[in-house]
Amino acid sequence: MKAHRAGKLIEAYWPWTASVVSALLSPGLLRNVVLTFETKSRMLEKLVDVCSIGIGFWTMALALLLALESRETIEALKALGLYAKFADYFLLTTYSFFFLLVFCLLTLADFLPVRLSHDLRLIAWSFLLSITFTSMMRSLHLLRKLLKSR
Repeated sequence: MKAHRAGKLIEAYWPWTASVVSALLSPGLLRNVVLTFETKSRMLEKLVDVCSIGIGFWTMALALLLALESRETIEALKALGLYAKFADYFLLTTYSFFFLLVFCLLTLADFLPVRLSHDLRLIAWSFLLSITFTSMMRSLHLLRKLLKSR
């Protein structure tokens, strides 16, 4: 029973843990990484596109999850108390893409204060990229399980 509880905790918190560790290690590992304005602009433009697609995809996945409430798979998830967890995971993924998108747009528009040190920017970028990637991987894993179930 305790092993099952540990698995639930790991599933719930591994994206947050990985993102915090990534953010804390980034100043030491990436301190010397400085991108030119042109390179940064091209990367940010592509990241804005990816974030926009991610927001649309996970919003649609959440809408489909809500639309399929009468299916027996969804009823079984509700009976097990997992339906709200799926919805929360999909929402976290959508929110993380949204916050990454906003941070990209603020960086492109040069609205971030100049006072922010390079290390603080690295921490913010590392955390946002990590939480977006890890929450997306967890949501994709659960979505795959949901689609494979009958």
